[in-house]
Amino acid sequence: MRYGRRISSICIIVVLAMAAVAQPSLAAAQDRETVSRLIVMIRGTLGDGDTTGAGIIVGRTADRIYIATANHLVRRRMHEAEALEVLFRWRPGEWAEARLLSNADSDLDLAVLSVADPDMLGDVQLPWEALADPGELAAGMEARPIGNPSGQHWFAPVGPHLVHSTTSDTILTEGQYVPGHSGGALVTGDWRIVGLVRDGSALLGQAIRMDRVTERLAVWGYPIALSIGPGGGTAPDLPSLRLSATPLGQWGSEGEGPGRFVEPWGIAASFSLGRVYVADRNGVQVFSMTGAYHGELVTDQGAIVGNFVTENSNGAPYALNFNSWNGQDQRVEFFEYGGQRSVGSFPIADASPRSIDTDIYGEDIFVTDIRHNRVLRYSGTGQLVGTWGQSGTALGQFRDPWGIAVDRYQNRRVYVADTGNNRIQVFTRDGVFVTSWGSPGSGVGQFDQPIDVAVDPEGRIYVLDKDNARVQVFSSDGEILGVFGSLGSGPGEFLDPYGISVDGRGVVYVTDTGNSRVQYFGISAAP
Repeated sequence: MRYGRRISSICIIVVLAMAAVAQPSLAAAQDRETVSRLIVMIRGTLGDGDTTGAGIIVGRTADRIYIATANHLVRRRMHEAEALEVLFRWRPGEWAEARLLSNADSDLDLAVLSVADPDMLGDVQLPWEALADPGELAAGMEARPIGNPSGQHWFAPVGPHLVHSTTSDTILTEGQYVPGHSGGALVTGDWRIVGLVRDGSALLGQAIRMDRVTERLAVWGYPIALSIGPGGGTAPDLPSLRLSATPLGQWGSEGEGPGRFVEPWGIAASFSLGRVYVADRNGVQVFSMTGAYHGELVTDQGAIVGNFVTENSNGAPYALNFNSWNGQDQRVEFFEYGGQRSVGSFPIADASPRSIDTDIYGEDIFVTDIRHNRVLRYSGTGQLVGTWGQSGTALGQFRDPWGIAVDRYQNRRVYVADTGNNRIQVFTRDGVFVTSWGSPGSGVGQFDQPIDVAVDPEGRIYVLDKDNARVQVFSSDGEILGVFGSLGSGPGEFLDPYGISVDGRGVVYVTDTGNSRVQYFGISAAP
């Protein structure tokens, strides 16, 4: 009898243990529900068919929510998804209109959506500290996708996948993902987000590491609230970006001859004459506002070697002509109104000039000098009126100042790209310091080699943030208004950009130097 009772007891223990394995704990269910608040369902049309998948909320501003997703989910060849909608966990059955933003990384397979609804979050507290560190993953660890396969919202497999391996960009898991998981989250065994699902068609499932996702989004200038941590919380106080850019077109290719470029640097878009001047190693070419070739700027000795160029508001172009390889023939060349032939010049002595701009009528001409870390101010006839600045990091001092722009529309201030100090400094036209902003880094409002600066008719300041491959837009006092651009060769992407200008309509032109082309953009209110 005692033997039989012992067998019965063992059987009961085994059955109870199996039941415990089969049923997830209440704590695990709560963790899954918590992390699901950061995951949205996505639907729309792409080409001739529908597209469905998921995305991950990465941050917000006062009136927008930003969502990372897989690029192939919303772009295919020349098509972009339309009629996009997202479904939030806390708003069941209420699909919200979403907008596909211009930034994309085809190598990572990363895209961004936004939802403009200040009331969408309500009182919901999102678990911003729900990321796991991909660097701590090891082969054999648990990981499972959460997505939208076959329209099953927030579906996750009961049995976890196992981590196969990781690279600097990717997490590989054993087992395929069902279509519809694309853009969703790869979570660890304790329900923390470690990756963004991008492909499950191969033998191994693939996800983008979340540290690479947030790194790329930060370079693009989006607010990032997600972080690694054990608990929940609310998003930090982040700026509300008011402006966005739309690529309107491009022209140029590498080489010699009309419409081709060898290291295009400077650019000047005419205020009213419908012309764009582009300076490269071979001279200054003149184009229409959409890239039709109209000739080149010439002197009595022929074409000039113009590295930077500007135009006053009367339509008279100026070229900063210097040979940066031997330090000779450094001068400012100015041209007839509306024309392309030189009517005079003056030399720039004892300097290494890098950029040029004028006030509204060309009464004053400003040139940056990286040899002595200063700004040179000339009269319209070429007389040196004054200088300011010296080498250093204090306010009013410079390290390799490059770009310079005069606000001809609002307050006539002079904006200098203090490239080596990763900041913008602002002065009166007499050189009196007014303000500055910026610091080293890739976050919003930070710079990595700000190389050029421009002012639009509304008085907004455009900074070409070269090594971050983007443009940042500010108010005249340094308040961030918008960010656009990323590293690459596609529309809206840059490789070593050097020059920026804004025409009288507010259209922005950029010399995309590494890609041997000019790109131009329309600016509008943020989505």
